Amino acid sequence: MQLLWDLLPGKYPALILAIANLSLIQIGSELVFIWSGVVALFIIFKPLKIVPIKEKAIKMHASKKLITFVSVVFGLVVITSIITNIMYLVGVNAHAPVIVSHRGVDNKNGV
Repeated sequence: MQLLWDLLPGKYPALILAIANLSLIQIGSELVFIWSGVVALFIIFKPLKIVPIKEKAIKMHASKKLITFVSVVFGLVVITSIITNIMYLVGVNAHAPVIVSHRGVDNKNGV
């Protein structure tokens, strides 16, 4: 899909859509990684048969503080991902590589 967006006139539409693509891929892979980790922990701890203190079924409701905390953390991850993708694709940290000879010669001085 990015190949089609690169054909758009101008440099900025393709750049913005590339940032969106890269961000979606990164956030999606992070969510899959978290999900697979939780599933793996459930598989590991299932044979332990941990019995709760009270045998009654306890309805657990997520508190508003927990929901707010998870939302803020997810928002920070998304914002950080977008900012780092912008810096990567724009080339903020890009500088020319240092040219060094493989035989140890630098600026016509033998080493």
